Amino acid sequence: MPSTADALLRSSRTQRLLIELTSKCNLRCTYCAVAQPDYVGLQFPIEHFEALTQLIVDRAPDTVLINGHGETTIVKDWDVFVRDWLERGMRLEIITNLSKKLKDAEIETLARLSKITISTDSSTPELFEALRRNAKWEIFDANLTRLMRAIARREVEPELTFSCVVSDVCAPKLGAFADYGLARGVRYFEFCNLAKYPDVEGALPVRHLSELAAAERAALAPEVRAMLEKILAHGASFAWPEALAQALGIAVPTAQEVPVLHPRRSMRDIVAELGCEDTMPGPTSVPSPAKAPEPRSASAKPEQDSKLAVASASRTVYPSRAVDVDAMTRKCLDPWSFAYLQSDTQVRICCFMSETVGHLGTGESLDSILNSDKVVAIRQGLLSGDPVEACRNCWARPWVKVSELEADVRAWTRV
Repeated sequence: MPSTADALLRSSRTQRLLIELTSKCNLRCTYCAVAQPDYVGLQFPIEHFEALTQLIVDRAPDTVLINGHGETTIVKDWDVFVRDWLERGMRLEIITNLSKKLKDAEIETLARLSKITISTDSSTPELFEALRRNAKWEIFDANLTRLMRAIARREVEPELTFSCVVSDVCAPKLGAFADYGLARGVRYFEFCNLAKYPDVEGALPVRHLSELAAAERAALAPEVRAMLEKILAHGASFAWPEALAQALGIAVPTAQEVPVLHPRRSMRDIVAELGCEDTMPGPTSVPSPAKAPEPRSASAKPEQDSKLAVASASRTVYPSRAVDVDAMTRKCLDPWSFAYLQSDTQVRICCFMSETVGHLGTGESLDSILNSDKVVAIRQGLLSGDPVEACRNCWARPWVKVSELEADVRAWTRV
């Protein structure tokens, strides 16, 4: 049997597996890396679909995310591949911009996913098209209407989410944006911090909220706070980055502070009230939340297995060498629980670490790649309080004591 130290450094299962079928995109959003002149998109060699499917099955991930830097729906026959995975019982999620004219089969496939995150930044048609270059509001709005109808026909509704990159140009219109989403069954709003790239010539320039003048930020602050309270009052939820809260000087409202004032109805009820053949009227009422997901089978992993933050009453230490129990490390289970299969077939274990850890084209199994010497070294660094440089410089994960991370790793690896 492997020692406890060795067992903690291995991972036999994956919580989240991100598959990037393409890094190409049909849009050129002004704030996105794809819009940069030197960006080159690639497509996963789909002729290896069966091999890819086997890689997924072998790791038995809790959730498969079928997106990356690109737009999945522009891949030829993407829905055929996805339906195959659905028939195998995989839990699938997607991020899509809904800006391609989708066929009925594609809409029906989207409606079968567990979670649909729609990337969009504004409900104002002119601003929507200025920010998301190459997108047409009419196509987006029509796709969303058709998707709502498809969801309404299903017994179990997927979670419908809006993802918005917050900039100085869209922030003043976020109230209307929230109204538009709430009236269409959106139950979660993910507001993202703007990562500034060089302005694109001829495109609408955008700025981070921190770049606004103090008077502008002061005027915007109560509007944003009211918008977030409105989302909570309608029984929905959101993610608002702390950096944006600090830029505006606001305290982010919580569900405990804001009572739910509006009834929650199903997508079926929403479509019955707002639906029409080609377009939908403006928001007039607030919909219900998505129904609870289908219960997992008895063979599925218990729910507590997915919880990554595990409290530990004892102060344990990674046993391979003497480590101060108060040593600090990053609170990150990604090297154990996450894998990212890029469109170029390279494998990563982190969305923020640029270094890859393997290549599917070598014939190695995904399991062997995810337990290679390179990955083991990254795990060992985290568990010993001596993380590799990329982990030390990470801005996405907080510093914690080694004993806290080890408790999480023990729970995940069941050691």
